[in-house]
Amino acid sequence: MGKASRSKQERRNKPLLYHFTSRMHLPVIEATGFLNTTESNLSFKASRVGPDVVWLLDTESADDYPHGLTGIVDKTAVRITVRTNAVRWTEWVKRQPGYDPVSAAVLVETGGGPEAASHWWVAEHPIPRSEWVDVETRS
Repeated sequence: MGKASRSKQERRNKPLLYHFTSRMHLPVIEATGFLNTTESNLSFKASRVGPDVVWLLDTESADDYPHGLTGIVDKTAVRITVRTNAVRWTEWVKRQPGYDPVSAAVLVETGGGPEAASHWWVAEHPIPRSEWVDVETRS
């Protein structure tokens, strides 16, 4: 199998996921060409306890649960669809050395509960434009 064919096959095997952000953040994301990593929130006792991540969802809409996207800034205004290597947060979080079960429980509760958390994915790497499928702005 040639390099181009292998690349297409690898891309097809990556899950289709969604990153939500605000209109305010979109120009920076587009200018850099990356979805950059941010705090993983493994512990609320200290910052940067675990690896930084890109937060993703496996659902096209963020309307069913808050997912930590609600507040003063509407972080659901822009949806960036990606195909990238990522892992379910519920599997990932418990393997992290800085894992704090109390902080995880608070994050799950404020993000909409266990059902909402079942849709959370994380990537421990910036996601380049080459892995973006679509960028949509809600009207």
